[in-house]
Amino acid sequence: MRQAITIFAAILLLSSVSAEAQFFEGPFTWSQGEQIKFLKSGNDFVCVLTRVTGHFQGGGEQVLLSLEQSGVANAAGEASTWILGGSSLQKGVSAAAYCFRKDKFLSSGTARWNSERFATNAKSGASCVTSSTEAWWGDAATYLSGMTGNFAGGGESIRIDQSSAGFTPSLLVAKSCQPFLGGYAQAFFSGTPHTGTVAQFWGPSGKGAASVAGEYTVSATSLNPSKVSSIRMAPVSEAMCYFTRIGGKFRGGGEYVEIVPETNRQGLTVWVLRAQSLQSDGVSAGARCYRRIQQ
Repeated sequence: MRQAITIFAAILLLSSVSAEAQFFEGPFTWSQGEQIKFLKSGNDFVCVLTRVTGHFQGGGEQVLLSLEQSGVANAAGEASTWILGGSSLQKGVSAAAYCFRKDKFLSSGTARWNSERFATNAKSGASCVTSSTEAWWGDAATYLSGMTGNFAGGGESIRIDQSSAGFTPSLLVAKSCQPFLGGYAQAFFSGTPHTGTVAQFWGPSGKGAASVAGEYTVSATSLNPSKVSSIRMAPVSEAMCYFTRIGGKFRGGGEYVEIVPETNRQGLTVWVLRAQSLQSDGVSAGARCYRRIQQ
């Protein structure tokens, strides 16, 4: 009997590993000094930014995950490729991303759309400023795809205000007390267009619309003994997790925010949101997990 249970558990584990391998690929990485990296076809994949680190002093520093036009079209006439890259006049700037197969998301409709790129920037004068731009409606998942500028402390951040209404847009928001700071975003839709069906998430408060599921958050400073803060999120086979907030003081390789897979003691692999800082001001991050099953 015990042998049968052991074999059954092994079969379940192999099935889980197979499902994970089919659902996403990565991580794909870019580091300062390298050429841009070509990831996966936008026809078949949605890619999300999952790590940012380095010294962000101003407009010369940038990391960006973008969807660019290419020459290879699918049956619907779409032709695009995900690209990961950036620039830096400082040190240690790098980024990472994971890519998820669009056809593995299950929903009531057949549409699987990647959005155009959204951007906003906050140029501070004598006082702190906030700027925002509208993204796709709340029937889609909107996520951070890049950052640029002077991240000098708690007054600097970029974030996504995810809409929980099917016909109301999510917002990309930048806040800065420095001369320049900017953020970029993308959105992904799975389902039947124009029905107002709200995107479903897996969060710290449960499953449901963004307002129900909630948002995962971490913050880290050099004042903490470990200098690292982390929180476990959704199983990697059940959700696509991505950044919805990045802020704080990024002054080198000692500062990072990341989303990585990690296997717990029960053998379940989950996405983990993690932040590290060697600065007393610290860094912070937020994340949401868009459910693979949207039905």
